Amino acid sequence: TTEIYTLSLHDALPILRQRSIHFYVVIAPNKESIYPQYLPERAQAGVRACRIDQVMQELQTVPLNVLDLRNPLRIAAQTAQVYHRTDTHWNSTGALIASREILSMVKLDFPDMTAPSLTDYSMEVKDHSGDLAGFLPRDARFVEQEAFLVPLQPTAAEFEEGQGGTTVSSIPGSDLPKAVVFCDSFSDALKPYLSEYFSRVVYSRSFGIDLSLIDKEKPDV
Repeated sequence: TTEIYTLSLHDALPILRQRSIHFYVVIAPNKESIYPQYLPERAQAGVRACRIDQVMQELQTVPLNVLDLRNPLRIAAQTAQVYHRTDTHWNSTGALIASREILSMVKLDFPDMTAPSLTDYSMEVKDHSGDLAGFLPRDARFVEQEAFLVPLQPTAAEFEEGQGGTTVSSIPGSDLPKAVVFCDSFSDALKPYLSEYFSRVVYSRSFGIDLSLIDKEKPDV
């Protein structure tokens, strides 16, 4: 049943529009897109060689809200670490910046939407050894000291495991919009931030749009 109701973007968009569900595509860039200066010379990208560039070029004439996060992350990377050194993913600072950009895009359709700020958090230095380190033998050189963001105020969102491998966050009594997020592993670090700005979010590890989940949740986003 799930396979029957899992649709491609092309097929899903008209259905979502008909139901007044706002849809956004967010591109989470790989680390080499943000830190190309650390690549060896032989691996430097040529002109328009990046697949993100190719996708964004094709989507220029498509009526679709698409967010390319490379520019804000590159700017932030000039003064702060935004990706783990031992991992392919963004760190908590990078995830907060990504969340802020996502919520700023959503705000165009939901004017009352707000977004997180670095001033809402303190820094706590912890050991971290990510997925890249996992490919290598255990060695102290592959454990990094990194600053993680810790909220200064208690968080409102409550998390639980949902059905079918989903993660669900909710804010009891909230009248904020509801969301369903189809995502990959980059969403793990986003959850603590995005979840504070929606009354309910269902995070689904799916590369298709699960219409049965949409029917069940009836989200705004």
